[in-house]
Amino acid sequence: KDRSLFRIHLRDLWMFLGTGIASIAFFNICYFLCITLSTLSIACTLLYTGPCFVMILSCLIFREKFTPKKAVALVLAVGGCTFITGLVSGGTGGVSISWQAILSGLGSGLGYGLYSIFGRIAVKKYSELIDRESAYEMLNKKITVIEQEVSEQEQKQESKNQQSQEPSTASVVGKSVLKVLTSATFIRGAFGVLTKMFKK
Repeated sequence: KDRSLFRIHLRDLWMFLGTGIASIAFFNICYFLCITLSTLSIACTLLYTGPCFVMILSCLIFREKFTPKKAVALVLAVGGCTFITGLVSGGTGGVSISWQAILSGLGSGLGYGLYSIFGRIAVKKYSELIDRESAYEMLNKKITVIEQEVSEQEQKQESKNQQSQEPSTASVVGKSVLKVLTSATFIRGAFGVLTKMFKK
């Protein structure tokens, strides 16, 4: 293996801070917040609005053409998410959805989409192996772990919310941030990037 592929120039550090903080960390925080404020199904639906953000940002940043097919796909995706989350009917499955939950869910989709944007910029200067390894191993594994943990705790959380007052938004955000920053994946990834960046 060629270790030189993983050496990062300081002037390009913003690319990897974007994929790590503006994308992965931000997406995790918003995702956990949306789950806490609504349900797992709604959070997953809003999370996968990521491709919509990628389409829009690609047109703005990379000057890609916004074709009629893309416009139709965007309208159908947004419309589908609108009906599934219950914005039209005022809630889905008898669950009232707050605007905080919707915004945090869309924030998770934006963070999810930003990974592709920053990755496309970084891969122009660095090996595609870096982007491929991060995208298919770290991100997908992290999503799988999150969904497994949340699915086990969702029923307990719903029962607790019915018996006690719902926690404040600030408390939920604080717990979500702490969970992400103390996760083994986040710490291991940050340490690995710093080690390879400063290694001679």
